[in-house]
Amino acid sequence: MSPRTTGVIIREAFYGARRFDDFERHCGISPSVLSARLRDLVTDDILEKTRYRAHGARGRDEYHLTDKGRGLVPILIALNDWAEHWLVPAAPPRSPCSTATAVARSKAW
Repeated sequence: MSPRTTGVIIREAFYGARRFDDFERHCGISPSVLSARLRDLVTDDILEKTRYRAHGARGRDEYHLTDKGRGLVPILIALNDWAEHWLVPAAPPRSPCSTATAVARSKAW
């Protein structure tokens, strides 16, 4: 679970991304890299892949955080806070919601 893009994917899954198109839109990762990272995260039991099919459409996959994946969220929040404080102190927070909200959501699981 080393590539930098992995944390971005986990963060977006936590914020509600479920489908490949959602991750592609929010993560800014090329489709080939995104596909490889999603596959790795499923193999590592961080994400669970579920097949769905809308009426009249081809089958697609949705991705959901597993318990193991949700366990990483507080760690990623702490790393994000550290980076915002020490690496880019003048920049506003990049997360879509406040750290306090994210911590509260992670504890609700």
